[in-house]
Order: sequence, then C-alpha cells, then structure tokens
Amino acid sequence: MIDECTNSMAPSAEELMSLVLDKVALRQEKKEHLEQCFACQQRLAVYMQAPNQLLSKLYRSVCPTVTQLNLYCAGMLDNNENSMIVYHVAECPLCTSEVMTIRQFLDDFEPFPMLEAKTVLPRRMAERIIAAFVPWKPQLVTRGAVSDGPWPRQYRAGELNVSLHLSRGSGGEIILLGLFTSDNPDEAIEEQEGVPVDLYYALDFPLARDANAHLTNAIPLMTAQIDDLGNVVFKAVPSGEYVMVVHLPEREIVIEGLNIQFM
Repeated sequence: MIDECTNSMAPSAEELMSLVLDKVALRQEKKEHLEQCFACQQRLAVYMQAPNQLLSKLYRSVCPTVTQLNLYCAGMLDNNENSMIVYHVAECPLCTSEVMTIRQFLDDFEPFPMLEAKTVLPRRMAERIIAAFVPWKPQLVTRGAVSDGPWPRQYRAGELNVSLHLSRGSGGEIILLGLFTSDNPDEAIEEQEGVPVDLYYALDFPLARDANAHLTNAIPLMTAQIDDLGNVVFKAVPSGEYVMVVHLPEREIVIEGLNIQFM
C-alpha cells in the first residue's frame, strides 16, 4: 500500500503522469516537495513502471509476421495486404529496420557464387529424407507470381516445414524464395542459419537415376544458405525442372518435382 501525501504541494496524479509520459516538468515548489517526500517518490515510481508494463504486453502485437515482411520485400503479396504493410512500415520504426535488413540481404545475394577450381571434398554421409508435398488450400495467387502448376508449394519432412514461393524480379527474372519453419518448439529457427541449400537440374541429379547414389560428384546449378530469419533465396532461376537439397547437420532433405517455367 502506497502512503498518500496530504501536503498541498504534493504533485497530483495527472502531473506525475505528465512528467513520466510527456516529460512535462513540475513547478519548482512541487519539484522541491517531490525531492523531500518519500510517499510522493513511491507514487512516481509506480507511474514510471506503467509504460514498461504496457510495452511488455503490447510490444509488436500489431506488427506483420516475419514471413509477411519477407513476402512484402519480395513483391509477393496481393495489393490489399501489400498496402496494409506499406502503411504500417511508415509508422513502425521496428518494422522499417527489419524491412531494410531483408532488402539489403536480397540486394546483396549472389545467385551464382564463384567456384574455385579445386577438388570438392565429399560430404559426410547423412540420413536422406524425401520431403512430402502438402497441398496448399486455398491456393494463394500473388502479384507477379510465376507458376506451372500449384504455387506456392508446401513440403514437410519430419518436423521441418518448407514453403516455396515464386516471383519475378524487376528485370523479369524468376526468384525462388524458401521459408523454413519447425513444429518443434525446442528447435529455434536461428539454429538453421548458414545451412547450405543446393538447387540441381532434375536430369543432372543422381537420385533421378539411382536411389542409392551419393551427391559427392553432383554439381548443383545454384547454392545458397538459410539466413537468420529462416529464409533462402535463389535469384535468376532459369526455366526447368529442379530438385532442392537442404543439407542439415544430421540429414539431407530432398524436395523433388520443382517445375519452374516462364508463363
């Protein structure tokens, strides 16, 4: 219980809240009283806790999800959802900073990294899992999307979920975006940061001809890594049928039948 101060110089509740929220200074006589009165100092301490309590309950409660911000930066949202995020980002400094980080990653991404002319060491053998296709209902139609069949596509391998989306860049090139999530609450998506992901032409992929083949001598068309937000991006993907391989520490996730065509 906070003791009430009956002194006529004691600041009112409104004056203390104005001091905390709006930084409105107290009149000199009330400021001097506050410096000497323990009861008023207790009242001020309670009011100073209120913004932190509100912030802890409301922090980013109305912000778009990380997935929505990534799709927004990739130009893969419909007009209504895109407009909502545009207005939100204009008012929210936290989302503005996150959007800048995502766009910088997309701009700096190199789809065709230079390969050094050296012997490729074989990867350690890992359990190989063929991801299961999960029908996406209802079908999502995105602005600038490219498809030959149902896109986006959802795949599942154990507790790992992979959502694949297609879009076109400013020059008309196809962009393939993968979003990785896990059903395991103990597995943080940040733990997948840096995991390599390879994209192979289906005809060049050894599993298409031999289920027991190793990937030691197979050369992917493109290689990328999962970022700290659980995303992987392949830019300027040529038309064709592809196989994606996610090289997790203890297992390889294989996603087959990715037919990408210009429409």
